[in-house]
Amino acid sequence: MLAACEQAAPAPVPLAPGLESPADYSFGSSVGAADARARGLAIDRLQPEFGPLKAELHRWPADRPVAELRSWYARRLKAEGWEPIVADDRLAPGAWMDAWRQGDSVIALVGQISAEPGDRHLPVTILTNRSD
Repeated sequence: MLAACEQAAPAPVPLAPGLESPADYSFGSSVGAADARARGLAIDRLQPEFGPLKAELHRWPADRPVAELRSWYARRLKAEGWEPIVADDRLAPGAWMDAWRQGDSVIALVGQISAEPGDRHLPVTILTNRSD
């Protein structure tokens, strides 16, 4: 009987095709610094409303359009009932953020618009307050 009353744990944040979770998350000093700055700005913007956020660090192929990644998440999360709350192409110089909410939960993507010459990947952070 108790099992019927328990709520199912939230599904993990899905990873878009092409988005990687590497063991080595290293970028050049300027991209790494810009990534950390953008992530901090996103946390500052969302944390007052959604509480503590955890950051999942990923990378996206630099030769694929970032719009493809952003579009995939917009379609996928909308289909799962998430409401878009932020689409900011100027979060910080060279950085963007998209965020969605479902009740008290939030999922946000934060990324860089372009890579440095020679970089094969762009940093992308998924921020969430979900405990999955």
